[in-house]
Amino acid sequence: MPATLPILDLDPQAKLADLLPNEDFTNRLAQVLSAYLPKQRWFTSKGKDIKAVEITHAFVLTDQTGLLVLNAIFKDGSEEMYQLPLAWNWEPEWIADLQDFNHHIAIAQIGDPAQVILSDAINRASFRSALFRLVADKRLQDPVLTNDRGKLIKNIDAEQIESVVPALDTSNTAIIYQDQIFFKLFRKLDQGLNPDLELVRFISEHTSFKHSPTYGGSLSLGHMHNDDYVNLGIGIGKVDNLGDAWGLFQDLTEGFYRRVLDQNLQSVSDIP
Repeated sequence: MPATLPILDLDPQAKLADLLPNEDFTNRLAQVLSAYLPKQRWFTSKGKDIKAVEITHAFVLTDQTGLLVLNAIFKDGSEEMYQLPLAWNWEPEWIADLQDFNHHIAIAQIGDPAQVILSDAINRASFRSALFRLVADKRLQDPVLTNDRGKLIKNIDAEQIESVVPALDTSNTAIIYQDQIFFKLFRKLDQGLNPDLELVRFISEHTSFKHSPTYGGSLSLGHMHNDDYVNLGIGIGKVDNLGDAWGLFQDLTEGFYRRVLDQNLQSVSDIP
């Protein structure tokens, strides 16, 4: 039986886009996140007790969705930064889904019975499309939220984007756009230039090397040359999985012995 959700005293007719800039709303939401975060697979410090959660940044993506940057403060004095997509789900079918199936991503409800459920937004296609448009927007002028557009993303129509969330057991969230771009949305955030971003971007954008995934783009807080830069996500060209090195080694070894047996050799010295 799903656990009872915290109830927030809010107007169910409101829009998340209007609430996110409101400090009273983010403070009340932060209070319930202390219990929500440890239950999430991507939360890395499950063995620590959370003292408080601060919402340091709240970005509006659509009327119903946004992107939060959180600071988890632990009782031992340490702190960690996380990213949380947020959705305001008022449709009956979404409320039923979050109550019956995806209750693990439900954060809080408005009303009893629920008229709105706040949840992780990653399951909403509207959020994923808005996220892609942010990365692809060549006129993004937010003073904090920045993007970097790579070669691959410039050739995709951001207004007609389709996406899926693959079932991967990782500490981050993957989104596949148009079956062409693999976008990694980081959950735990760290200051400084991400090595994956730096390497893939340099090889793709500044060299002629073709045997590496193409850089699609990235979304971040601040600029890459700043010490307080934080990468929120990176998109690269999707490469289909054809197996791993261990499987390749086994196939090559099996092929070698099959060729030896086929030659009907009489001694070890006859092996070519």
